[in-house]
Amino acid sequence: VWTDVQSPGKPEIMSLTCKSGNTLFLRWMRPEVFYRTVDVYAVHYRARQAGAEMEWEQQMVETVNNTINHMMYINNLTTNTAYEVRVRAATQSLVGVKKVHEGEWS
Repeated sequence: VWTDVQSPGKPEIMSLTCKSGNTLFLRWMRPEVFYRTVDVYAVHYRARQAGAEMEWEQQMVETVNNTINHMMYINNLTTNTAYEVRVRAATQSLVGVKKVHEGEWS
């Protein structure tokens, strides 16, 4: 019988700032609760427009040496537009080759 890891907790977004008219800088911390490692983060973002539900864009960020503090630039955005951003941590299964345990969104 094999036991597997569980999904990690929520990452904490520490800052989200506008670096130019079309670039955001995002910094987040590893979840406080995780099992073994956090292997990858999914960063989703979308424009916020009144009366419209926009599609999420996604960027995957792989971790290195189980780093605690993470950061990235989100480029090629539309100037003078509000954006919604969320981050989710995931841990690779110990028993399923392609299985990933995803945590909750920040």
